[in-house]
Amino acid sequence: MHVLAAERALGNREFDNTSGMEQRLRLSLDGVAENYDLVLIDVPPRPGGKLMTAAALTATHALLPATLDEDGYIGVHDGLISLRRARMNHGLAPLVVVGVLRNIVDRRRSGLAETFDEKLAQEYPPHSPDGPRLLDTAVPKYVIRQESRSARVPFTAAGTAEATLLERAYCRTLNCVAEVA
Repeated sequence: MHVLAAERALGNREFDNTSGMEQRLRLSLDGVAENYDLVLIDVPPRPGGKLMTAAALTATHALLPATLDEDGYIGVHDGLISLRRARMNHGLAPLVVVGVLRNIVDRRRSGLAETFDEKLAQEYPPHSPDGPRLLDTAVPKYVIRQESRSARVPFTAAGTAEATLLERAYCRTLNCVAEVA
């Protein structure tokens, strides 16, 4: 697993009015993506944002993360709309949406988290043959994620027990994605 961490300043690209900005990500991956079985592009979930559009134009498949709260629930719906619009506006076929991933899940889940977990399962049935489905895995909330972001290094470089657990959670997710894709 190789991780190329993005800078928070990348978010400033949302305001970049340069012609063709949405194509830069796809062009930057030319010649690199062939060296990997899977390339994941994690972008801010801003509906209609330029980074989301750039990812939609670059990707072949989509995985939608959802925190177990109202923002996560609404974010999946808005993300699906943004992906479809971006592809349609550029004359591209729809992406294959491999699923919805429970993300940053607190191990001490509250009643609210359970409620939104149930809502996600109803909206995106785990064994749905059509459309997005809720994956049978979740990525837990660990402090190492924030620590690595603050230090601007991949969490895989930390070598701590939390980093190992988080890496395993991502690997389980990748296995789920590979089964569907």
